[in-house]
Formats: sequence, structure tokens, C-alpha cells
Amino acid sequence: MDTATQSRIRVLMFPWLAYSHIHPFLELAKKLSKRNFYIYLCSTPANLACIKEKEPSVEFVELHLPSLPELPPHSHTTKGLPRHLLSSLMKALDMSCRSFSEILAALKPDLLISDFLQPWAPAKALSLNIPTVLFMVSAAMPYSILLDLVKISGSTALPLRSNHVHGCNYENDDLTLQDRILQSLEGSCNLMLIKTLRELEGKYVGELSVQAMKKIVLVGPLVQEPSEEENEKTEIIEWLDKKDPCSVLFVSFGSECYLSREDREELAHGLQLSNVSFIWVTRYFIARANMHCWIQASPSDFSGTLPQPRSGHTAVVVGKSKLVVFGGLADKKFLSDITVYDLENKIWFKPECSGSGSDDGQVGPSARAFHVAVSIDCNMFIFGGRISNKRLGDFWVLDTEIWQWSELTSLGDLPSPRDFAAASSIGDRKIVMHGGWDGKKWLSDTYVLDTMSLEWTELAVTGTLPPPRCGHTATMVEKRLLVYGGRGGGGPIMGDLWALKGLIEEENETPGWTQLKLPGQAPSPRCGHTITSGGHYLLLFGGHGTGGWLSRYDIYYNDCIVLDRVSAQWRRLPTSGNPPPARAYHSMTCVGSRYLLFGGFDGKSTYGDLWWLVPEGDPIAKRFTASPLEVIPQNKDDSVHSHKESQSEGSAILELQKRLEISASFSSSGLQIVDELEDREFLELASGLIGEKVSNNGQKEIQAVRDHWRKSAPGSVKLKELGPLLRDYQRLITRHYLANGGADLISTESRFPGKDSHRFYHIKSASKLRMDDIPKLLEEYKQLSSD
Repeated sequence: MDTATQSRIRVLMFPWLAYSHIHPFLELAKKLSKRNFYIYLCSTPANLACIKEKEPSVEFVELHLPSLPELPPHSHTTKGLPRHLLSSLMKALDMSCRSFSEILAALKPDLLISDFLQPWAPAKALSLNIPTVLFMVSAAMPYSILLDLVKISGSTALPLRSNHVHGCNYENDDLTLQDRILQSLEGSCNLMLIKTLRELEGKYVGELSVQAMKKIVLVGPLVQEPSEEENEKTEIIEWLDKKDPCSVLFVSFGSECYLSREDREELAHGLQLSNVSFIWVTRYFIARANMHCWIQASPSDFSGTLPQPRSGHTAVVVGKSKLVVFGGLADKKFLSDITVYDLENKIWFKPECSGSGSDDGQVGPSARAFHVAVSIDCNMFIFGGRISNKRLGDFWVLDTEIWQWSELTSLGDLPSPRDFAAASSIGDRKIVMHGGWDGKKWLSDTYVLDTMSLEWTELAVTGTLPPPRCGHTATMVEKRLLVYGGRGGGGPIMGDLWALKGLIEEENETPGWTQLKLPGQAPSPRCGHTITSGGHYLLLFGGHGTGGWLSRYDIYYNDCIVLDRVSAQWRRLPTSGNPPPARAYHSMTCVGSRYLLFGGFDGKSTYGDLWWLVPEGDPIAKRFTASPLEVIPQNKDDSVHSHKESQSEGSAILELQKRLEISASFSSSGLQIVDELEDREFLELASGLIGEKVSNNGQKEIQAVRDHWRKSAPGSVKLKELGPLLRDYQRLITRHYLANGGADLISTESRFPGKDSHRFYHIKSASKLRMDDIPKLLEEYKQLSSD
């Protein structure tokens, strides 16, 4: 450290890991650095990467958090983080307190300016005789309400007392939000910084000072100064310039507030009725459904005894730390075993369970498959299913703290024995179950179980009901139960989506079903699939349908479809890597930011393989960087794999599939290679070049187009030609492959070092090409057409 730095007051700033907290800290740091302060700003590499190069007046210090299974290093930020992982991020930050202590000891700052969500930071600083000042980056009013809610003060001067704070997920097993606030206040000095103005919040500033028993220093709004690139007037600035002062409302809820669709609509309605001009900053988390990677689990991922192959089982996460697999069917044998995956220690084990038993003398429920399992707190509840041809109606709970089974005697409207029903938890107390098959008929009833009183209630629903079904999914999303697919009365497989309201007592809604017809790339009708909640979207995988009207064959799927909860539409999830074989009656479980697929059945075989589906930046994804980039087709029919229908052995396309080990589509990227005479845009271009209609065989015209492109410079290729050029490029590669035993295309598919040709083969649309791709594409095309 140089002498000039030593003579200045050295301040370490430590904000919470959200940009809405980091930026006010950064703006304050820049202002302090101009007043003889030397500033360190501490955060994770994921956060600092975006700001390191922009602020030479601040020294950035990286804090490395422990990498949890569900939270790899690139997720050590709230930016784009799903809501359900906020508590994991807080846990990882709390676990880094020792690393932060080492930073304090190494830097020896004169002062720590800290956020309130990491109360151990002031404590660590105090142990080194470093004082801490709290910096609250929001306005005074929300902090005043927060302190009021945790009963720091008995004051009644605040309005909005009936309101409550909800949706915060800053708690873990050790610290509640209340603990964090109180401990931060106790460990810091009698000074508190607030990002606000007295003219705006004078009343709340005074109230907060009394509640916190601290002197409040107002640092102003700390608005980020625009860079030179941002000085030009944007459309929004020009619109604001036309408005009167103080006439526009700015609406924003930050990166950690997740409004439901109903909340957004209600807010929008209120803004419309107010007749006030406003700017509303909102976030649509489409990025969280970006490219994911399929990776078959390796022995290094786990230790212990893996579960045996099975289908029709259940796998639920219990208490955030255990994945419990129960029951299922394997080789016509029904199972009753329990296998547990310890998420923190990455160990599979079989617990020794105690408790009551079934009629055959064993502990716990009898063997079964196609039952329902729901977790609440540390308990897993089991209902129904079948063994052989017998439908079951018994009800069990497994306490995973002591591994004890108990058969429960229920009250109220008891559901009939059934299998292939679907169920979901409602909050932390109730379970809702819908439909199923009782051996004679498909069911459409809905039951709600109170797990405290053990009383079942059959829900009296008004209006139109979904058709009876079994093998469907039921997923609780906020206040609604979403039911998708299944096999219905008379045997047809369905692809409809229904929403049930009236399950939340506090809402006082009359129970009723609504059929949802959402835009986007909807999945094909199916049953035996899974729908797994992954933050802002629901992920549908697998299942089976039929080959069409009067078809005798089942078709099994391995596609991934996302139901985006924010935009309320279906979308295909783009994936890389070799996907797992198509299957149904498997389990797909969300483990942090990853999904774990296990088991299933494809009409012939029962699977026992384990697969990860992970975000592209996940450390596991690096394992197969040299693997072929195989994107699951966007066309819903292209990812289908049928295990029963016979296909012609003589087809060149089938031979190509066989050699490339592709299960169902021409190529793993979902390309549809069409003949030149079926390529409408290609023929229109040919007709324009020769000045006449294309003949029946079209050979002369086809050659004319290829001669035209062979003679063209990159700058002379028109935009409307890019689509036909790309498709003809892919046709030539395909024919070249078939004529030469597949060597070139296999190199392209596997992407082994030393082979850089055919780099545009997997691109599905010319719209995906960049301008600097065109010369490279044309160069490769000329080589192919010359060959």
C-alpha cells in the first residue's frame, strides 16, 4: 500500500448481492473517494465482473462464496436468480463469513459500511476494533415499517400499519429476517446512512431514528451519472422532457420482488385509473429458460447405493436437503423400498425405517406404483397407487427426521382407492389431489387434505369441470392448481391445461375450473409426463401419447417444454448434449438450479439411469465441452421416439440416423432437409435468375443458382438469398456425407479438435446468422458446390 493510500481514511463497503444494493454503494463510494477516502468494495466475482472496469476510483475485492450443489459460482448474484434460490444464496453468503474475516484482517480498514442482511459482518469487524456504519439503500419508509413489524418500537405514528411485508426469502435455518435486522443494528455504531431526501420523507426519517435509536444521515438519491455513451437523448428522455415537473410516476420493484400475474394486472389497472403518466420498469425472466445441457450422471457425481431401475415411482425433495425415492415397478415387480439422496453430501443411502407396518408384516406401506407423494416440512405423505390389479386407498406419512412410518387414519370425505392420481402441496399445511383411475372409471374429483387435522374435504366446484383423467400432472402455482394432460374417459390422451381457483382460504374465492389456452409452442397430448417447478417457469418433460387416430402404438417423448409463468406462454427449452432416451412414468426433480431425471419406462425397457439437466454455465456442463452440440428440435413432433412402430430399413434418412445414433429426427439439431424442388424460395430465386418458370427436373435452374453463388462476393448476396443459401449448404453437406461414409459430418457432430468445417450446419434459420458469418458461409458453400 503506498503512502498516499495510507494517509487517507480507508473504508470497506459490503453491500448485499443485488444490483439494487450494489449500485447505491458504488455511487456513494465514488463520492467518498473524492473526499480523501480510499474505498474498497467487496462482492462476489459474478457481481464485480460487470462493474470492475468502469470505476478506477474504487478498489474491488472479490468474496468467494462456497459452491452449493444448487448454486454454482455464476449464480452468486440475485441477477436472474429464481426466487426459490434466494435462501440458498443467503446461506452461501452466511457460510462465507470466515472468508470475509480474512479480508478484514488483510485490509485493516478504518471503517466498514455494511448492508443489514449480513449481521455477522459488523460482529467480525468489531472483533478487530473496526466500527461499522449501516447503509440502507432503500427509502426510509420501508425500513421504518420493517422495524415496526419486528417490534423494535411501540410507536403508533406510522400509517400503513395493517400492511405486511411478504415474499422475502432471506431466511435460513439459523437466521430469520428479524434476527438479521436486530443483530445488524446492535453490532453497528450509532450512525445510519439512508438513501433519501428529507423533503421526501421527513416524517419517516424521524420515526426511523427513534425506532433504530441511531442518528440518521441522509446521502441523497445517489443517481448514477450517465456515461458519455448515454448522453444522447433516448426516446424515454424526450418523452419526459415534454412532461411537467413532478407529473410522472416511476414504478419499479427491484430484482428480488416477483409479482404474480394477478398482482401486475391489478397494479396496471390502478395506474390506468389514476390518470397519471408513469414509467414502469418490469422484468421478464426469459433468460432463465436459456440453453440447458443434458449430461448423464457419472460415478463421480454420487457415492453410496443408487436406486434400482423402476418406473411409476415417486421422488420428492423433503426438507430442502433430501431427495426421497419410494416405490415403483420393475420387471413386473412392485417395490416398497426407500432410497434417499443427501443433497449436501451427494450420497445415496437406504435408511432403516421404523414404525407401523402393512398386513404382510413389513415396516411402512406395502409395495406399490403409480401412487402420489407430497412433502411438507420434514414429512413425506403417500396416498393410493396400486399393486398388481388392486387399487389402494391407504394413507401414510414418513417422518424423515427419525425415519419413522405411520399409517394415518383420516376423517371427512375419504377419497376412493385409486392410482395415477396427481397431487400437490398448498403452502405448508394442506395437500390437494385430483383425478385418477379406480379400476372401473376415470375420475374428476378434487380432494383437499389438512395434514394437521387429517381431514379430507371433497371440493365442491361450480361450473365446467375438466374431463375425467389419470396419468396427468397437478402443480400448485401461487393461488391456482394447474392440471395438464393425462388419459381420459374412453382412452384418448389429452393435451389440455386447466386452472383451479378457490384453494386458498384467505382469498374467499368460490372454487372453479378454467381451461387455459395459452400461446406458444404447446406440448403434444401426453400422459405419464412430469412437470417440475423451476422458479419462473414450469418444465414439462417426457411422457407418452399415441401415434395418431386409431393408432395401436404408443409414442414416447424426450422433449422439454417450458410454461413461462411471467409471459404465460409455452416455449421449447433449447438443450445441448445427447438427450436421455424417451420415456414416461419417470421422476424429474428440481435440485437448486439443476434437474435430476431418474427411471421411467419406454414401452419395452425400464430405466435406472440418472441424468442432469443443467444451465449452460453450470460446472457440470463443462464435462462435455467436446461433445456434439445436439439441440432438441423445436418442432414438437421431431423429438418423438417410437419404440413399437417398424420403419423402412432402406431409407437414406434412417441410415443417416443410425450412423449418427440419432433417435428420431434427421439431425439432432432438428433440421428438415428438403429437396431443391420442394424449396419454394430456392425455386423463386432460380426462376428469377433464368427468367422463366422452373422445369420439371429443374437441374438446369438448380445449377444456375449454384453458379450464381459461386461467383458472388459476400457483399453482393442479398438478404432474401440467405435462407435458400443456408438450406442448399445443408443439402450439399448431407449428400456429401451419404456419399462418403459419414466421416465429415461425424466430425462436425462431435466437434473434435482439428475439424473446423461445416460450422453452420446446425443453424436452423438464416435469421440466426450474423453479418460476419456470411463471408465464411459463402466460402464453405463454394468449396462444397465445387466438390
